Amino acid sequence: MFKDITLGKFSYDKGGQIYLAPGDNMEYGLESSSCMHELFHAHLALASNVGMLMHLIELELNSEQEDLQYITDLIRPREALYECTRTVQEVYANSLELLWVEENYGIEVRNQVYAKKTIDYKEYLDISRRNWDNVEETIENRKKKINKLCISVLDMDILAEQFWLWLQEPTRLGEIIADRLNYAFTKQECVKDSRKLNQDEIIELAKKKFNYLGDRLEEGFQYSKKHLNQNLTELLLENVKVFDYSELGITEGKQYDSKCGAVGVVKVLHISDGSVGTCIIQHFMEEGIYEIVELDKSKMHEILKEKRYVIVPGDDFLFNKNEAKCEEINDKIKVVLLDTVRDFKKWVQNIMEYEEIYIGDINEKGAENFFTVIYFRKRKCDKVIYMFPTLSIIANNIFEEMQIAKQVKYPGNGMGFYNIFSAFNDWGNILKVLKETISFVTKSKGNIIHIDNPCSKLLNPAKFVIGDNIFKIVGKNYFYINAVLPTLQTEAEPFWILMEFENGENNGNIKCETKIVEDIESGENTLGIVYFYDKSSAENYRKRMVRENPELINYQAVGMDEVFWLEVKRMLQMKKIAMIFVRKNAIEGICNDGEQFEYLRLLEMKKR
Repeated sequence: MFKDITLGKFSYDKGGQIYLAPGDNMEYGLESSSCMHELFHAHLALASNVGMLMHLIELELNSEQEDLQYITDLIRPREALYECTRTVQEVYANSLELLWVEENYGIEVRNQVYAKKTIDYKEYLDISRRNWDNVEETIENRKKKINKLCISVLDMDILAEQFWLWLQEPTRLGEIIADRLNYAFTKQECVKDSRKLNQDEIIELAKKKFNYLGDRLEEGFQYSKKHLNQNLTELLLENVKVFDYSELGITEGKQYDSKCGAVGVVKVLHISDGSVGTCIIQHFMEEGIYEIVELDKSKMHEILKEKRYVIVPGDDFLFNKNEAKCEEINDKIKVVLLDTVRDFKKWVQNIMEYEEIYIGDINEKGAENFFTVIYFRKRKCDKVIYMFPTLSIIANNIFEEMQIAKQVKYPGNGMGFYNIFSAFNDWGNILKVLKETISFVTKSKGNIIHIDNPCSKLLNPAKFVIGDNIFKIVGKNYFYINAVLPTLQTEAEPFWILMEFENGENNGNIKCETKIVEDIESGENTLGIVYFYDKSSAENYRKRMVRENPELINYQAVGMDEVFWLEVKRMLQMKKIAMIFVRKNAIEGICNDGEQFEYLRLLEMKKR
């Protein structure tokens, strides 16, 4: 049995928010059933009249208004409805969860899940045992019956004034709902006065009972009609969060402790005087403890001097400027923590609209882990890394929806995933930041690298790759150089070149040519990188080149953007290599001066 453990939560906020605790769910192996349990809560809330009313109250509370008395008047009935409907919700979610487990894993596993339920949950299940434990009936019929009975309990006439009078007396309303629940499962029939409200009646209710909501509902219903044919479970999955600061169990700390792991920087509002303070949340991985410490902003830089990076909430980060709102930490690498599907999709879309994105999934492709963490960054900004903890199914759905599945890199497949972390420039540092950030968002206790840690499976692929490479001798700029190499998605700024790829990744080899130069003084040949004004010219040159020498087939046309040009420019100066312009498969010009070529590059950029 579980005591004092939150495996998941459902709230009516923002259309129904679901929270799943990664660490505890992975520890007990209940990830899937916990998720379905919360989805069933969400489904009943959307499918019943009383559930719809609770959503309306939340929408009204989230509207832009400052009437504190009105807000208080809304909170009272919200809390009353939450308490009065809790039993129905738990009967529904626990019963359908067990049936889902039975359907997917068999009756023995179902019985094991039941055995681990708390005493309270078993009491809820006693109410519906006649239905969920009726093995002579098909699972589908059992699910339909429980669904019908529970919805009928909450399909009360919320338009009637009598209902609103009951709402003023929560104890009385609770008794009435309890009687309806008892009737439904004792008689095994729907409550006789249950009736589903239609769209017009819901709009009428909103206009009659709420100050701000009514005029917005009609537009909302028009929006929802677009999604009528979508799978409800997929829609609800978008509301799942696996990280929430309020679920960390943060305690107040006395001072910064340099022995902590990840450090988050957050803003806090002091209710006493309305001032805003800057605090750090320090995480101690072994104990699973989070402490909040308020710091003097002027001393923050000195206090955190040995920290290579800090975690910043998405709300405290300025996307367009690549800066945190807290200026004192902008000299550090920022790991921007996103916690909702909507924010993740919005930020990925914003990057892709203007530049190339590096994106990776900590789960190996095809892995069966229920949870995952996605990391991504702008190609042109290695000092800001975004992270999004989520469910694997949500990640894969988004990759397909946004058509970026082919761009997503994985830990066990080359350097693509590790290019995201090039600013750390060392295998050991990359492992450290992965270990600390994953531990931070999963509430993991103990050493996340050890196999007995339930969250270690998230880190296993990266751990093995890093372990194989950590003692290899590489140049000091190894990670930086790998990260600036053009990919097949890199846009030309403005020229194109040919580079060699192995297993889908750029290995750094650039196609060069040797040009005999009529130079009386030196009589030397000139070695240079061939470049092109457009992609089609580069591809035509490649075709001829491969015909003449099939061993060069792995060379591909890539855009030379500003990021890579800065590295090429240094190489030109150090190795005395030229830039050779090719048009119509013929060499037409040579530039031996990096600064001169830079001027030419900028001129061409202005034309585009």
